[in-house]
Amino acid sequence: MKATKLLSGVVAAAMVLGTGALCAFAEGTTIPAGDAASLIQAFSSAQNGDTIQLTNDIATQEQIVVAADKTVTLDLAGHSIDSTYYSFVINNQGTLTINDTVGGGCVFNSSHQAVSIDGVIYGHDTVRNFGTLTINGGTFGDSDTDRTNKNNVQYGAAVRNQEGATCYINGGFFTCADNYGRWEGELTESFYSYAIR
Repeated sequence: MKATKLLSGVVAAAMVLGTGALCAFAEGTTIPAGDAASLIQAFSSAQNGDTIQLTNDIATQEQIVVAADKTVTLDLAGHSIDSTYYSFVINNQGTLTINDTVGGGCVFNSSHQAVSIDGVIYGHDTVRNFGTLTINGGTFGDSDTDRTNKNNVQYGAAVRNQEGATCYINGGFFTCADNYGRWEGELTESFYSYAIR
């Protein structure tokens, strides 16, 4: 009788521990995003562990923000994000992983207009990282995957890692504008940028 109770207790404990382990390693939800509104909403409403997967090429005038308390994945899935936001496209304050499970996906800013706000001139970086960023694939800072043509699309760095932030790059392609290009509009002097800064 005592042996049976002891065995039952061990089995029950194992079941509880097993359930906890399953919960800890459960995968999140995949959230489809096919236009600018659904993409911005997906990043706003995503729970930790969720994956936001592009279903179409997306053009947006808004910044994509990953909040400091979020851990999410963006899967380009072969699609593009073309932003004309005045500053950087993706503002990662949290923990962001970027994948391109299909291949051919890209993120860039096609606005060539320099913007000065309160004396600060904003460059058009693709991803500015203030948190933890992992990139496993995709093209950043260029509008296509042609590696031979000149990139005259994005005026800024492909990835800019801020002081104190952590960035892991396991794959992908990173380009910036011609170092001696010029802004259209306000600035006439030459400028320079970096692919990874």
